[in-house]
Amino acid sequence: MSKPSLTRTSEMQNCLRALDRLQSAISASGDVIYEWDLATDRIDFTGDTSSLFGALDAVVPETGEQLQARINPEDLPRRRRALSDHFTGVSDYDCEFRLRTRQGEFQWLHDRGAVELSPAGTPARMCGVIRMVTLRKQQEERLEYLANFDDLTGHFNKVRLRESLDHALAQALRFGQPGVYMVIGVDHLARINTAYGYEAGNAVLVELGRRLDTFLRAADVIGRPGGDYFGAILSACAEETAQTAAERTLQSMRDNPIVVGKD
Repeated sequence: MSKPSLTRTSEMQNCLRALDRLQSAISASGDVIYEWDLATDRIDFTGDTSSLFGALDAVVPETGEQLQARINPEDLPRRRRALSDHFTGVSDYDCEFRLRTRQGEFQWLHDRGAVELSPAGTPARMCGVIRMVTLRKQQEERLEYLANFDDLTGHFNKVRLRESLDHALAQALRFGQPGVYMVIGVDHLARINTAYGYEAGNAVLVELGRRLDTFLRAADVIGRPGGDYFGAILSACAEETAQTAAERTLQSMRDNPIVVGKD
């Protein structure tokens, strides 16, 4: 039997070193590579599965069915559609979905892969990369929330309130329905902040927003466009009805004033 040539040995060593570097890179990135045999439904993972699945469950999914059983039902139609489109050549496979944890919570995963076809042209195997993206999704959701809502009170911010006001005005002009825009402010909020601190002033705004939710209709739109006042859009509302709501809110303040101060 002839011995391997030095060139062949060197090539094998280079391949092994390249494989080691690839495995190190995968481990450092936190990504997990998978190979999914579509005929047997078997999934094999390469990488630090404990960083991906260990925080979710002690058992790593071994089949596509086991993985699917842990996906949030709301995300299943989107994932099935993405897989179907990829298997039929419509698009690349790139999908994000939530995987259930042992505690019943969900973590976001980003899954990208490519299918390999059998000689008959049918999907036979799929290889891909899964990455946990929960933190990024939370940041995106936070930014989306701040783009629409006041962070302190949870009501619409200035931009969304203005959009709602424009829509209400257009509807009123189109259908001839009366509407009212009501402004509710806090007198001397700056004095409260100076005397008792901004936490006290914020508490006043939060409580005022809560009371507006109580005394206005569920269909009314409430926003906080400014630092010390709210705006409320009462669509399809006569002036007398709006006046009654305003008086009811003011009477609530008189009967149950918002008390702030140091202990």
